[in-house]
Amino acid sequence: MVLCAAVLCAALFAPPSEQHRLIEAGTFHAGEVADTDAGPWLGLFVDGQRYAWRDAVVDVKAVRDDSVDAKDQRTGREVSVRGGGNPLFLVRGGEDLRVAFVDGFPDLELRELRNGDQLKLTLGSQEFLVNVTNPRRHGDADMAGSSLELQSNGVTQLLYSAPENANEPVWEILWAGDLDGDGKLDLYVQLGADSTVSERILFVSTKAASGQLVGEFAVFRTKGN
Repeated sequence: MVLCAAVLCAALFAPPSEQHRLIEAGTFHAGEVADTDAGPWLGLFVDGQRYAWRDAVVDVKAVRDDSVDAKDQRTGREVSVRGGGNPLFLVRGGEDLRVAFVDGFPDLELRELRNGDQLKLTLGSQEFLVNVTNPRRHGDADMAGSSLELQSNGVTQLLYSAPENANEPVWEILWAGDLDGDGKLDLYVQLGADSTVSERILFVSTKAASGQLVGEFAVFRTKGN
């Protein structure tokens, strides 16, 4: 069995990569979305029983942040997609991901991850296991000290690990499937070491290094209310 580590806990709110970007539609605090994020993106949309990549034009508008703004302030940013429609997420620098149709597992959307979970997902003839490991908290919802692993074809890859002093993090699978048509699993997950911070990470197979199953495409970090 090969063991490889891809992503450990990153520094919160590190500058995003200029090569690959990831955001969602919605309303966010200052600094989480830039005014320069307006313009063209590639969005993943629900298309009947499947999913599809579509070109999307994003508008970013200054709005009042009710949690921190005075009456006359507008430090928040509202992200919307021109023409309607609400993509699951939006990427920049991801043209190599574009395929005509995207296969996914809709029953896993917003699936909360708990210690001891082992999810078996099959794409074509290839099986993937998504494991949450923490011997000290098996079956517990407390994710402090837990690790997220992906297994397939004799490879076990550590995707993420929360420190023992994590502040009640909540982990979720936001989307799972094959984004780029290569028959391999891609994951969009909400992780993070703190319940007040969301780290939404897109892992894709085409960004995997040698000996890995997936690589980190981008992270979208936001703070709680």
